[in-house]
Amino acid sequence: MNTLFKVISQVFTASIFWLMPLLGFSQNTYSLQGEVTAIDGTEFFLTYKIAGDKVQKTAISNANKFSIKGRLPEAVICTLSNSANKQIRIFLAENSAMKIKGNAGQLFKAVVSNSTENDLYMRFNEQTHALVGDYRKMVKDAGGDLKDKTSTASVILQQRQDSLLAAITKSNPNHVATAITISDLYITRGDRAEVLKYFKLLSPGVQQSFYGKRIAGFLLAGKNIAIGNLAPDFALKNTEGKTIRLSDYKGSYVFVDFWASWCGPCRKENPTIVKCYESYGSDSLKFLGVSLDADAASWRTAIATDQLPWPQLNDPESTNGVAAGLYGISALPFNFMIDPKGKIIALNLRGEALAEKIKSLLVFNN
Repeated sequence: MNTLFKVISQVFTASIFWLMPLLGFSQNTYSLQGEVTAIDGTEFFLTYKIAGDKVQKTAISNANKFSIKGRLPEAVICTLSNSANKQIRIFLAENSAMKIKGNAGQLFKAVVSNSTENDLYMRFNEQTHALVGDYRKMVKDAGGDLKDKTSTASVILQQRQDSLLAAITKSNPNHVATAITISDLYITRGDRAEVLKYFKLLSPGVQQSFYGKRIAGFLLAGKNIAIGNLAPDFALKNTEGKTIRLSDYKGSYVFVDFWASWCGPCRKENPTIVKCYESYGSDSLKFLGVSLDADAASWRTAIATDQLPWPQLNDPESTNGVAAGLYGISALPFNFMIDPKGKIIALNLRGEALAEKIKSLLVFNN
């Protein structure tokens, strides 16, 4: 654990002055020249985030061409959309003279060129998708279940992913695309030991990048959610638009459930939580839901459909939000329980485990 925090502290104390050269940028501005078939007057929007702030650049198409220019502190994931339809193209942009060619009607197929970071990221994705394709075929041929993470096919998939990521990281430690690939492959697993292993192989500059810091934050969150630690406080709005803090519940046991309308396992678990709430919910034991829905309407509909009577909060930034960041949440469902002093006493209670934990508290406190 000491090694973990030594590495991460180096990331957050690194000087910003040498960041750009280490990330391999040859210029400090970008241009995106579009050759996309579209009706004259169609607006194209390039959207991305810098330091948590949304940036949107707009250009108007004329004779199937448009141009967007700007400046990036580092390579970032961007979304190109248009006013004619809901088609989008997501890619990794950098400070270079980039080009994009295609058709607005099938913008997702548009070809992006002259972005080294995007080329690497696309190649990494193709390699990882090929592994998943082989895995699905193995499971199908064996008549197995894709959800069985203990199967031989699943173990083989993880071993192949490990080998691929080791090769990628060792060969490309100076690229942001590598940090994003680490996030894609490992943070959803929640395996902090593996994430740390690959994180340490990244160059100091990439560790200091937005995506590198995101990995570092995930590693630090492992300490935040350790049993016995004080639960990090957060503030979100409830269904009435009122800001509620976790610390407002101090003095009671609290079961905090992170979920979303689009999370199948979460929705499947809701009847069990409702049953526990109806049987044991009181001033001494409170329930709090935290949705990671980006769409408020879907969140409210799910609350009504599943008949969830306890207070509900929402973080529209989903897994990129403050609450998810504090607890290192990259996949759902996730829950924890805190005691009246705000200390975490249990993690990921599902099924009968939730009721058993509550019963043990009742026995202990009677």
